[in-house]
Amino acid sequence: MKLNGTDEKALKWILDKEKVRITDVVKGNCPDFVLRNGNSYEAKRLYGTHVLLFTQEQWNVLVNSEKCELLVFADDNGQPRDVINCEELNDGRWDGVYEFRITDDLGVRANIWLSRTLYGDLQMFARQKGFETNDLIREILDDYVHRKALATKEE
Repeated sequence: MKLNGTDEKALKWILDKEKVRITDVVKGNCPDFVLRNGNSYEAKRLYGTHVLLFTQEQWNVLVNSEKCELLVFADDNGQPRDVINCEELNDGRWDGVYEFRITDDLGVRANIWLSRTLYGDLQMFARQKGFETNDLIREILDDYVHRKALATKEE
């Protein structure tokens, strides 16, 4: 089973919470982990202090999943920051706590060339705000594009 860092944290937590063996856990696409007892879990990395990223397909599956819990992990902790029943994702209960960003562009990669000075400034700002530098750059670009799109619609 090949796992990213967030999935590794989630698997350790699930094995401890559910008191099951690794052979009782099946790695899926969405949800990430399905247990033989019918429970399932989706693990999400927290970006910054409140952003969670989903593809449209993931979102559609999760909001309609019974017995599925969303595990929210910050980079600096092996325990979930929150465990959310997926049926609660659409009911507004988590508004103001998390921003659920739904996009189908999660797999697109681009190389961006920055001056050393600009990158250094971004690194300092990212540390102050609790972001990874690359996550901060993505946030800045995403916000910029959304503002441009809104300005274009208003014209």
